[in-house]
Amino acid sequence: MFPSQTSLIPAAVALARFLDERGISAFSSNYPYWYLGTTPFKFLTGPIIPILAILVKNMMFNVTYFDIMILFVIISCLFSSAGWSILISKIKNEKVKPATFFVYFLLFTVLPYKYLNGLALAEPSAFIAEMLIPFVLLANLKNKYLGITAIALILLISTNVLPVLLVGIVILTLSGSFIDGKLKKWKKSFKNSLAILAIGCLIATFYYTPAFWLTILINPSIGGAPGIKAILSLLGMARNMIPILLALIVVYFSRKIKDKINFFGYTWILIFIFLTLWRAFSNINFWMDWTSWFSEIEIGVGILIAADFKNLRRLFLLILPFLASYLIFRALGFPDLILKSPPSEINSINRLAKIAGNNLVFTSGTSVFWLNAFYNTPQVRGGRDEVSTNSKWLPISYTLRESIDEKAISAGLNDLNIHYILVNSEDSSDYYHDFKNVTSWFTIGNKIYEDNGDIILKI
Repeated sequence: MFPSQTSLIPAAVALARFLDERGISAFSSNYPYWYLGTTPFKFLTGPIIPILAILVKNMMFNVTYFDIMILFVIISCLFSSAGWSILISKIKNEKVKPATFFVYFLLFTVLPYKYLNGLALAEPSAFIAEMLIPFVLLANLKNKYLGITAIALILLISTNVLPVLLVGIVILTLSGSFIDGKLKKWKKSFKNSLAILAIGCLIATFYYTPAFWLTILINPSIGGAPGIKAILSLLGMARNMIPILLALIVVYFSRKIKDKINFFGYTWILIFIFLTLWRAFSNINFWMDWTSWFSEIEIGVGILIAADFKNLRRLFLLILPFLASYLIFRALGFPDLILKSPPSEINSINRLAKIAGNNLVFTSGTSVFWLNAFYNTPQVRGGRDEVSTNSKWLPISYTLRESIDEKAISAGLNDLNIHYILVNSEDSSDYYHDFKNVTSWFTIGNKIYEDNGDIILKI
């Protein structure tokens, strides 16, 4: 099995392959095929998913890492449905009866966006961690030691889940203090929850190291830079608290919400709706960025419906995830989410890898994620920009894709010692047509391959 062309599953496959080839030494080495070979492997992925993938592959015959990652994604969707079903019963302070659990489980299982996101858009480790959020929240309800352990484990799957984890823990803590429409004696439990989160992060840091968090903070790919600009980056991140505070204010002063589960549900969905609008207003054209919270909005829909099945008007909320799924599915060109063979773009990647050998190449679009799922060919870009430790590749990559200044392009190629480049023209089957300067390349490099709009040039 193979995912759709736009999926990030190939990036996870590439990392699992590397760990399989290098063994435990991979965790103490740089990943040589992305970002000029300067980024530690442990920065690119948590250890749990690639290790589990290797174990499954060794136990089963005739399966590929693609099969395993797709299976992990689908199973995590079912786990998520079960987790939210149990958590809702706990927040409502009701016994988890089989009939009630089945109804909740069925509701969350039919919500469609998570399947589209997991198979066509999201990076598997981050997606799986997101799907396991309800179990972390359940652990926090049980006791602090389970809570700390669960937080550390989910971060060892992926640190990308941290914003959603923070929101979930804050809302769960406040909902526990929400009595008769008011927050009562919440400060102590709030401080305890933040302490548990901090300890869980600290434990995960033994794997990632403090340098990992510093790299994310100062990385130019997310707007940071050393020194004073890192402080400005922190202030920029702090602005994202505005939608969260706004959602809390709206829910608290609505005066219509009296129980804990509705407080949890409305706060959850409003936070992620406001965060979505916040990002959309920043750059409406970058739809893959501001739609990243759609999975959380879908969860909010499920929580609100499960909170009060007698309120038939809430069933209309189901329009949101189904409409969002349709619109994103259409924007992607109605792809098959699971394929019997790799997408056609792989033909050009195969040729590039055979031609380039161990020489550095530059690709863009979906080729970035698929190349190293099959071949150990070093490339300029990679699958997780925000943790790259060498920022030299970033401005040059932009120049190679966008500039029409042939001198600037040639200087960038020479600076990184790039030997081959795969250019995707408008006629390419690649979903992303990143190159705005296709005609310029014919005077810069020597064309050695062309097929279906994909052009390989030797520099």
